[in-house]
Amino acid sequence: MAEPQAKAAEQSAKKTTDDISRDLDALRGDLSKLADTVRTLLGEEADTVRTRLNDRADRMAQQGKAYRDAAVDEFRSYEHEAEAAIHRNPFTAVLVALGLGLFLGFLSRR
Repeated sequence: MAEPQAKAAEQSAKKTTDDISRDLDALRGDLSKLADTVRTLLGEEADTVRTRLNDRADRMAQQGKAYRDAAVDEFRSYEHEAEAAIHRNPFTAVLVALGLGLFLGFLSRR
């Protein structure tokens, strides 16, 4: 009687091994699908982040250009005001230039 029980135990063990093997194959397939899904989601998220960064960089570049243009316009305004002041008061402009020249000359001697 031990022999039929041994055969039954052997068949049960073989059946359990086959079940485990099928479960492992199914798990491998599920993990592969999950990895593909995660890879796809990460790729889409990376594309979204890349697009946002490019948009932000474009806006910052446009803003920087606007600041530069405003600074250039402000400088030109001061330049025109200085030229107008020189034309209105040429003697004063010459005295100021002479004073600055002397001051810089004294500084450079030290």
